[in-house]
Amino acid sequence: MVQSLPCVELVIADQAECCDIKTNCKILRTKERLPQILEFNGKLLFKFIGTLSGEEFTYTSESQIVWLQYRKYNKGRYAYFRNGYLYIVSELDLQYIRVDAVFEDPTELASYTDCNSNKCFDPESPYPLPEYMIQPLTSLIFSRELRDWMNGGRQDNRNNAEDDPQ
Repeated sequence: MVQSLPCVELVIADQAECCDIKTNCKILRTKERLPQILEFNGKLLFKFIGTLSGEEFTYTSESQIVWLQYRKYNKGRYAYFRNGYLYIVSELDLQYIRVDAVFEDPTELASYTDCNSNKCFDPESPYPLPEYMIQPLTSLIFSRELRDWMNGGRQDNRNNAEDDPQ
């Protein structure tokens, strides 16, 4: 379920997103919007955000960023998410980062490539689902489908993706 964008390009951007207003406060941001990330209990499901060599950034909310400068300890690298972009705080000399997350639609990663120009999603590759989840998920699907079939439920004899009348 976790997929990787191993080579996400960064650009230096103004911290303000207003068209005509510039703050002259520069920050790193992903060049392109990221595919929609799955949210669970109000939190985006990022697994890893960091350098290509594996140095992890601390993911935090945008509202917490302003207070991080006052920390006595742990003045590391931070990342936050806003309007589809990841913002990297504390550094301006990075060109690429790696992002591992649970994306809502894995096929959206087809437009992304790794550093060797290989696509991050291939429709022929196995779905990114851990093996321990396959059996319970299959059972759940079959139990519902079987129940619908036994109850004379939905049928699509015309193969038009619509339920046919009984």
